[in-house]
Amino acid sequence: MTCHRHRAAAAAIVALALLLPATGCIQNLWRDPGGGKATTLEFTIKKDVQIPERPVVIFLCDGLQKKLFDEMLAAGELPHIKHYLIDRGVYVENAVTSLPTVTYADITALSTGRYPGHTGILGNKWFDPEYLVSQDYTEIDTMALVSDDIRGPTVYELLDHEKSEVVLTQINRGCTRFYENWMRAGVAWFFKMFRRVSMSTTARLQNTAAEANRDKRWPSLVTLYYPSTDEAAHLYGVDSPRYRELIRVFDVEVGDACKAFEKEGLLERLMLVLVTDHGMVNTPRHLDVRAAVSRMGAKLYTKQLYELPVHYWSRVDRFRSPDTIVLVDSYRFAKLYFRLPGLSWNHRPTLEEIRGLEAGWHGWFGLKSAARSGERLDLVKELCALEGVMFAAYGDRGYPEPTVRIIALDGAGLITRRAENGRKLYRYQVTEGRDPLGYADSSAAKALLDGQFHTADQWLAATIETEHPDLVAQLPEMFDSPRAGDLCLFAKPGWDFGDGNRGGHGGLTRDETIVPMIFAGPGLPRGARLPYARTVSLTPTIVEHIRGERSPEIFHRFDDDSLLDKLRAPGQNGPSNN
Repeated sequence: MTCHRHRAAAAAIVALALLLPATGCIQNLWRDPGGGKATTLEFTIKKDVQIPERPVVIFLCDGLQKKLFDEMLAAGELPHIKHYLIDRGVYVENAVTSLPTVTYADITALSTGRYPGHTGILGNKWFDPEYLVSQDYTEIDTMALVSDDIRGPTVYELLDHEKSEVVLTQINRGCTRFYENWMRAGVAWFFKMFRRVSMSTTARLQNTAAEANRDKRWPSLVTLYYPSTDEAAHLYGVDSPRYRELIRVFDVEVGDACKAFEKEGLLERLMLVLVTDHGMVNTPRHLDVRAAVSRMGAKLYTKQLYELPVHYWSRVDRFRSPDTIVLVDSYRFAKLYFRLPGLSWNHRPTLEEIRGLEAGWHGWFGLKSAARSGERLDLVKELCALEGVMFAAYGDRGYPEPTVRIIALDGAGLITRRAENGRKLYRYQVTEGRDPLGYADSSAAKALLDGQFHTADQWLAATIETEHPDLVAQLPEMFDSPRAGDLCLFAKPGWDFGDGNRGGHGGLTRDETIVPMIFAGPGLPRGARLPYARTVSLTPTIVEHIRGERSPEIFHRFDDDSLLDKLRAPGQNGPSNN
């Protein structure tokens, strides 16, 4: 997740900030934690501080690729994570993140227990064609607006009677205390001092301890956000020494925090969670999707796309001329929104109407040329033929059975969702040529290609070892929102839709969708493994753990179930409510 604009204007400000004392904010930032040392945090909890019955601390690391994470664990490069989490808890071997695999969408899903298609946060950028509202959270002056845009309560609001603290992530609505770290993390980020960014997050635990001593109560939930790994992967690549080093830094910071908890007798009372929002892949090759669509004849919206406080009719005027909006998100995911000739943006085009758009863009000469050649211009086919595009997805939000069409150059598939007795069921059929998802190559997944409807958990279990796990159950949920786009493009491995970056995410490969997730704490077995789960289950799990109950008034709103029972007996994955 990158905030990239206004850098020239900010340079003088951040340079000055480095010279200012950190009054009233982070202390002991220049500590030097490491293996074999005691904690370097100035962290003391007085005896009269009340500790909640079931407190939780979340270590949220952005853009952590599981393949490399596991490799570093096996090589002994992450000793603190192994000692304090892996050896003391339950490692989810295959944790599937939410779609799209984009920071703001996924952290919101983690923090609400709802898929992005149901929270309204469809990525770091989105456009709403029904209301002509748009947002881009990658800007310094708009990144905090995400909390206002989330539909539904966050975990902090669901724990409204409990004290909670959040460090750095802007998805924090309802928390008791938010530490933005702008004066230190913002400055370090600007100058690419990413180790300092990570250290500033952990250092805030010193403030947490000081507040607990003052208020006589430790928080029920603390979320610590570490974004540096993601930025390093974008800039330098997943295989770079810089990315690997920042994962080691994250390990050291987790260790320093856990040593502080251990010193003060908190460690055995805390549930510790390590999780990431999405994975990462290298992107040595680049495709400019916006330029390609423009060459096909589209009138692109070219201005800055984020919401300004203007009247609806001003927004209508702003979007009157263009007929296409292309939003590239996290470099490997593109959302395309189309306005048909003579119609408004809130008229959603059918797949056939999208196919025919290119002919209309070229006008009479394009139609005549196509007629002479005997070929029909097909925009979707042209997009899928672009080098770097893995496949396209189109969501038909029709009632009562929404569908998602997955279209590749050499094949197509159809996902259909049905509701029966309050439960969602899904069917996947290969409708043309080769299966774009490759499920026929897996015996477990192939068994569900029987023309019948199956539950979300059945699809998760059957596809968990494939290159595209859980897509059948998740893509229809993503397209529940018109903000997902009329047509989505996903990049091939090794490609992105931008330029200049060496790593990215947003796509649907296994390295982007399968992520690390670990739980350790009271009542959980040590050194155990859970075969698979979804990261959207995090909030239901935390709410049940802290509250000590499964309130129907709360749990009916979640898109997946709590993992607590499975974590306590992780030998097998039983069915959930899905």
